[in-house]
Amino acid sequence: MTKGCVSMAANAKNRFLRALGGRYDFVRRIPSDLRPRFGGRANIVRSVGAVPYPEALERARRLAAVTDRLFRTVARKPDLTADQIAELVEVSLLRIGGHLC
Repeated sequence: MTKGCVSMAANAKNRFLRALGGRYDFVRRIPSDLRPRFGGRANIVRSVGAVPYPEALERARRLAAVTDRLFRTVARKPDLTADQIAELVEVSLLRIGGHLC
């Protein structure tokens, strides 16, 4: 494996993990039906750092579980305001870091 690149086989293990330079990012598309509630944003992105691939993979799996719960919560609660959703994102990702993009 070359620095900053992940082989096709390794990348297939987690579709939300992207290698860039010497670090990994978690990139999760916001479901299209929920995007208006996330201020029109298309993705949630979090750097998982310049760590070995197995550690990046584990962090990405944890982030996938957190974003699954986040999307379910937003879908089930149509009365949430944009500010409340933004706060949910911050609280959900604060433990492991992250931002919308």
